[in-house]
Amino acid sequence: MRHFKTLIILIFLITLTVGCSNEQQVIEETSNEKLTGTVGGFYKSYSDVDELAEKADLVIEGKVLGSRVEVLDMTKEPENPTEENAPGEVQQIERIYTISKVEVTKVYKGEVEKQEIIEVKQIGGETENAILIPEEGAYLKENKKVVLFLESYEDSPASLLNPIQAQYTIEGNKIVKLKDNNLKLELKDLKKYENN
Repeated sequence: MRHFKTLIILIFLITLTVGCSNEQQVIEETSNEKLTGTVGGFYKSYSDVDELAEKADLVIEGKVLGSRVEVLDMTKEPENPTEENAPGEVQQIERIYTISKVEVTKVYKGEVEKQEIIEVKQIGGETENAILIPEEGAYLKENKKVVLFLESYEDSPASLLNPIQAQYTIEGNKIVKLKDNNLKLELKDLKKYENN
């Protein structure tokens, strides 16, 4: 029975790998019988903060309230059906995400209100049976003040435009970027994106 569960989980994670057109996952079984894998993606790299802000649906400052890990159904109808994937034949795509709740403290761009709580998803996390580790970026940390550049969706939590370039932490009056982020951002720079 134990091997059967492991096989089902392995099939599930392999399905994730096949279904991720922009993401690549490597999966291995650990000694504690949890399946462990890494996931990497192909994200647009931005040349400057202006380009990042222009592409974002939401640019917000907020406080991270906490997070949870969920397996989300990311299945959607194919845009260009082919003979192999005819209309009506939909491939089920489930992915592990860490979903953070962020209380908005300032809106620079987008259709959200101050004090609204939004959800932001980041690929990866740990479930009862599996661990999926992103190759890039860092998870949002509880109680941290952040500046986020987000793409929003109607039926799903928002996503960072880039796991490295689209998240910043506020420490005092300074904005701190992730180690591999080549884009410099200052609080005074954000004022030009403010909603009028």
